[in-house]
Amino acid sequence: MRWVVCCSVLAVACERGGAEPAPVASASVAPSAVAAEVPSAPSNEDAGAGARGTGAPVGVVEAEPPPHPLAELSDAELVKLIEADPKKLGTASIGEPNRGQLWGAVQAESNELWEVVDPDRSWATPATLAGLTRAIQAVHAKFPGTPRLHLGDLSRERGGYLRPHRSHQAGIDADVSYYYVTDQKWYQKATEQNLDRPRTWALVRALTADPSVEYVFVDVTVQRMLRAQAEANGEPAPELDALFGGMQRRTEAPIRHTWGHRTHLHVRFRDPVARETARRLYPLLRARRLVR
Repeated sequence: MRWVVCCSVLAVACERGGAEPAPVASASVAPSAVAAEVPSAPSNEDAGAGARGTGAPVGVVEAEPPPHPLAELSDAELVKLIEADPKKLGTASIGEPNRGQLWGAVQAESNELWEVVDPDRSWATPATLAGLTRAIQAVHAKFPGTPRLHLGDLSRERGGYLRPHRSHQAGIDADVSYYYVTDQKWYQKATEQNLDRPRTWALVRALTADPSVEYVFVDVTVQRMLRAQAEANGEPAPELDALFGGMQRRTEAPIRHTWGHRTHLHVRFRDPVARETARRLYPLLRARRLVR
C-alpha cells in the first residue's frame, strides 16, 4: 500500500451499521501512547532515554484526545476493511521505535518546505509528518524566503530495521537538516561559521512547543549555539534551562545530546492514534500474515 502525504494529513473514521465508511479529519493530540500487543525492547542510544514518555513539552498543556477513528468498529468490521479497503483504517505504528513495524504508512514527498533525501526511507505516521509540517511552516512564517531543508531518514514503508539506526522502525522518528547560511546541503557539520542560528532555533523552538513531539536530539555543540541565539532573543533563562539537556544522558529536557547529531537533528514524535490503531489491528493483521 502506497499512500502519499504532502503537508496535510487525514485520518479516516468509519460508521457502524453497514453504512459506507465516512472520512473524518484527524487531529494531533498528546496523550500517552497506547502500547501495541507486540514485544517491546529497552530504548538505547538513538532510541533515547525516556522513549514513549507521557509528559508534554515544556509549557504545553495536553489536550483531551478525540474518540479514536476505529473506536466504534468491531473486530469483524475491521477484518472486512482489512480485506476490502485497508486505506480506511489509517496507519498502525507497531511496537517500539527500536523494535517496531509500520502498516499503512504515509510517505513524505519533496515540496516547498523540504527536499526528501531518499524516498525509500521517507515513510512515517500522520502525526510525524503533520508535526514536521507545522514546525517548518512556523520558520517560513517568521523568516520569509527560507530555503527548503533536507528531510533525511524517517522509516521504511513497512518499518523495521533501518541501517545504521537503532530506532526509525515505527514511523515516529525523523532526521532533519539544520538551516545554514551557506548552501543548504544534506549532512554537513554545523559550525559557528555556517549554522543559520535564527532559523534553526526557530525550528527547534517550534518542535519543542508541539505536543506531538517527545524530544529532539541536537549535538551539545549545536545546543550551545542555539542557546546563545535564544538568549540573544531575550528568552528567560529558567525556561531555557528546562529546554536544554546539555550533556546529561538521563534528562527530562526535550532538547537532548547524543553522538552523531552535529550534522542533523533527530525528532521523536508521539502518535497515539497510530498506536491505538496498532493495538486494535495487530492481532488481526498478524493472523493474516500481513505483519510479523
